[in-house]
Amino acid sequence: CLRFVPWQAPKGQALPGRPYSLLVSRDGTLWIGTFNGLASWNGVDLTRYPRTDIGFVSSLLEDRDGTIWAGLFADPGQLCAVRAGQARCSVPDGGFGGFVWSLGEDASGSLWVGAESGVWQWTPGTPRRLAMPGMRVGDLSTTVDGKILVGVRGAGLRQVDGDRLGPDRFAAFFLL
Repeated sequence: CLRFVPWQAPKGQALPGRPYSLLVSRDGTLWIGTFNGLASWNGVDLTRYPRTDIGFVSSLLEDRDGTIWAGLFADPGQLCAVRAGQARCSVPDGGFGGFVWSLGEDASGSLWVGAESGVWQWTPGTPRRLAMPGMRVGDLSTTVDGKILVGVRGAGLRQVDGDRLGPDRFAAFFLL
């Protein structure tokens, strides 16, 4: 049986804004992306991450190392990593554009970022952007075998294939 109950922030505390994205990390912490930043709730304490208060948290992901990643719709779009209770936000050379919309992790542990400026392989090493002339990135997803799929407006479903986006084996079934 599933039961829903209203949640109340601890007295004197509040979320930074209206909730948009949620993630429960492996340690049971609830991560709450709002239209005005990021917060986490461990069942006792509500923690806010002021560095993220500049934008709307559009996506959340916990990677295999336990880092929480947050994509921000801001000016400019940013990618924030939360480790040891501290948020650190980044923008690559060339920029994400106005937003980071989606996040994914592939079988090798690489973090992938879907942004206004395209798809980025963020880790390991130096961030690199895949060329996507005239395409607009939607959501990223990870297949069962650990490949990254990219929803592309007007171009369907694509799969990351090395340093390019190739058609996915199911692309013929999806029209975005």
